[in-house]
Amino acid sequence: MKGLLDHGLRLITLRNTPADTPSSKVIQRNLLLAYILLALLSVASQFGLAQATVYALCDAAILFVFTKILLMKHPERIDQTFNAFLLAGVLIGAVQTLAMSLFINEQTDLTQAPLLSLGFMLLAFWLLLVFGHIVRHAINVKLSAGILISLGLLIVNSLAMITLASIVSV
Repeated sequence: MKGLLDHGLRLITLRNTPADTPSSKVIQRNLLLAYILLALLSVASQFGLAQATVYALCDAAILFVFTKILLMKHPERIDQTFNAFLLAGVLIGAVQTLAMSLFINEQTDLTQAPLLSLGFMLLAFWLLLVFGHIVRHAINVKLSAGILISLGLLIVNSLAMITLASIVSV
């Protein structure tokens, strides 16, 4: 566990690559569970448990399909890359969820809102950079191309969540 955490910290600081990530199915299952639970925690208070569950499962499914499509020419890299995405998502998502629970509540001073927004924007850019780094190493492209591809994932994911919100709220 400590080795995975160390690897994850090195991954999100762009010092490790997806090739350094274990491809174990047991680790993948545990990371997927952590990813889904963290997604549930981060949105359940806003949407309710049922809707948050749909969002979390859809988010994980989109990430898996994205990884499969991305690595069609390199199927041997799918498990390590998917695990790297999950691990990065769990670690950065944990920071975001912790920050949200500490700083955003009914007593949040509105004068701090711009600073909080900037902090969450930086977390989003950090996740985009880390995902771009993972893509870069997974398919051997430049970092800028990896970031653009990861931005495509973010856009697809956002559109799916907006679509789900309109369907579920009806």
